[in-house]
Amino acid sequence: MSMKDPPRKSAAKSSGTPLYRKLADDLRRAIAAGTYPVGSLLPTEQELCDRFATSRYTVREALRLLTQDGLVDRRQGRGTEVTSDQPRPMYAQSLSSLSQLYAYAEDTVLKIERVMTVVPDEAMALQLGRAPGRQWLLAEGVRRTQDRKTICVAQIFINTDFAELAADLKSITGAIHAAISDRFGVETQQVQQRISLDRADGTVAAQLDMQPGDWSVLVRRRYLAEDDRPILISLNWHKAEDFTYSQIIRKD
Repeated sequence: MSMKDPPRKSAAKSSGTPLYRKLADDLRRAIAAGTYPVGSLLPTEQELCDRFATSRYTVREALRLLTQDGLVDRRQGRGTEVTSDQPRPMYAQSLSSLSQLYAYAEDTVLKIERVMTVVPDEAMALQLGRAPGRQWLLAEGVRRTQDRKTICVAQIFINTDFAELAADLKSITGAIHAAISDRFGVETQQVQQRISLDRADGTVAAQLDMQPGDWSVLVRRRYLAEDDRPILISLNWHKAEDFTYSQIIRKD
């Protein structure tokens, strides 16, 4: 074979590592070794499923991680092209479903640093999409990759219907909206997302290694229950040059 494929193997779980992470690591090593040089195409999803004896879901999650690393670019009808043999220093988001949002929370680490009860001023209430004067449980922290690279500074405004979660927020390792679902039986039915530019204040700028007043990318997500009741609203400030967001839109 001119472009040697990795040996056929089972992507069996090892030491608790999820299958898709193990597959992504195998493909990263193959790309770095030149098995798949820049400009070449990775095997198809089905070929990877057969080669690693795993499911299409596992393969897609592994390819998603490679896309986040800036190693590959996935294009409809063309395949998965290798675009770099070294990860780029940025965190790419590609979210099109609630399940991917859950995976995003599992792939990253949110360290909650402060928890308090607040009544936002009028300007912040406008950001939250709720009338001024409402009380919220506020959790502040920093989200990082598994290897400790800072992704964003986060403020999470939680409906006070779930205020008893306050004591556990600093120990939650997964998605907060998932913890609310588990404890209170209230599931997220819709997430409204808005991405805009915002001037970083002193606190955000310091945590993102920026100067106060520099432009940041603000991602606001409103998590709504079945009755359109807000479960939580997260404000996430990203360093502009380290942020990219990709989305695939298909014909209905």
